[in-house]
Amino acid sequence: FVGIWEHTQKEYGVTYDYACTDPALVPNWKVWATLPENKDTYTVGQKVTTAAKPNSVRVGENIWTFKTWKLDGVEVAPNTQVEMVSGGLHFEGIWETKLIHYSLTIQYVDKKGKELAESHMDLLSKGEAYKVDSPKIKGYKLKDKDKAVIEGTMPGRNLTIEVVYIKKSTGGSSGTIDSPN
Repeated sequence: FVGIWEHTQKEYGVTYDYACTDPALVPNWKVWATLPENKDTYTVGQKVTTAAKPNSVRVGENIWTFKTWKLDGVEVAPNTQVEMVSGGLHFEGIWETKLIHYSLTIQYVDKKGKELAESHMDLLSKGEAYKVDSPKIKGYKLKDKDKAVIEGTMPGRNLTIEVVYIKKSTGGSSGTIDSPN
C-alpha cells in the first residue's frame, strides 16, 4: 500500500479591537472609524506587522490619542513585527483621553492699544471659571473700574480680553495769568 501524505498549513487571521474602559468611547463612531482591518491570512511563524498608529480624534470637548496595541496583555508598538501563532492574533488598541483646553489671554493696554503690562495667559476647559485681578500700573488707572477683576466662565473657544488703562491726571491747576499793561 502506497500512501500519499498531504501536509496542509493552516492559515490564521489578525483582528483589531479597542479597549472600552471609558463609556464615552463605546458609542463613538469617530474613534471606531479608525479601527484598522487586516483581511490577509498568515501561517504559523510568519511575520505580521501591527497596524500603524491611528490619528487622534476629537470627540466633544476631548481629544482621544492612541497609546499602543496590546497582545495578550503585552504592549506592542504600532508597525512592529510579530510572529503569527496558532489561532491568530488579536490586538487591542489602548487610547488616552484629554480634555481640550482653550487659551484665555488678558491684555493690559492704553487707549491706543500699546501694551502696558505683560499679558495674563491661562489654558482652561470649556465651562471652567476664571478670576484675574488687573495689575496696578504706575501713572495709569483703569478706564472702566469694573475691569479691576476679570471673571467669567470659559467658552468653548479661545478668548482674548482687553483691559484699557488711561493716564492719570497730574492734578495741576489750570487758569490764566493776568499780564500787566
